Amino acid sequence: MLFTVLGTALIAAKEVNNAGIKPDRKKGIYSATTWFFLITFLWVVCYPIYLYKRKHYGLDNKFFVGIIISIIFLVSWGVMNSTIENKKTEIIKQLNFFK
Repeated sequence: MLFTVLGTALIAAKEVNNAGIKPDRKKGIYSATTWFFLITFLWVVCYPIYLYKRKHYGLDNKFFVGIIISIIFLVSWGVMNSTIENKKTEIIKQLNFFK
């Protein structure tokens, strides 16, 4: 998950940097560094927003793709977290059996 978050943040920052457009907060045009930190710390929200705001950098608007990717990411995280918690509970029960 960390690889996904950092990887997409780096790619977004590189795209913004390559676009060569100056930041303008009033228009929602942020610097590459700002996008990197926004996506890194608030991935689920900021990555789809970035994909929407790409149009300000002369790139395609990919907002709906970002929403689908965020949903897949959240579902996979939930399934993975649930599986880990179930396994932990099972191991704890087995360890308590030996007491």
